[in-house]
Amino acid sequence: MSSYLQQSFLGGAGFITAGNPEWSFTPTIVKAQTLLMAAASAAEGFQEELRVVHAALTEGQYHAVADATMDALHDKLEAFVEEQDIDGSDVEYGQGVLTVKLGRHGTYVINKQTPNRQIWLSSPVSGPFRFDWVPGQGSSQGTWQYYRDRRELVSQLREEIEKLLGVAPPL
Repeated sequence: MSSYLQQSFLGGAGFITAGNPEWSFTPTIVKAQTLLMAAASAAEGFQEELRVVHAALTEGQYHAVADATMDALHDKLEAFVEEQDIDGSDVEYGQGVLTVKLGRHGTYVINKQTPNRQIWLSSPVSGPFRFDWVPGQGSSQGTWQYYRDRRELVSQLREEIEKLLGVAPPL
């Protein structure tokens, strides 16, 4: 954490300062979004873009779309992994978390993140990603996309697993 960014608690009242004593905010007065933006802009060496997502989906819509995606991935990946007969492989799904073990090739973890209305992917090849739902246009239903480069969840999984195993899963 930057030396310019410090969080303090005095007498139970918290505030964040960013190197400038005039930038003291009490959480009861200033919204969390404003605090985060002020702190991030003042943080020395802050490189990652600060992004506050206002989900376009209601919680019910999110669960419907995310559950359909997770169920389809589970069914297709489970059949694919069984067909490939990889030592130490397994596919498990429960509580919104899909774990795809590919033996010596590594483990993928795909999980729902309801507060953010996202699906997160942890890949043994490329690391972590956070995918947002992007509604389709016309007859297209939409896709889960990584906001930085618009890569799609399903395409990312298909391409990586194909590189690891030499055969693409039918996702």
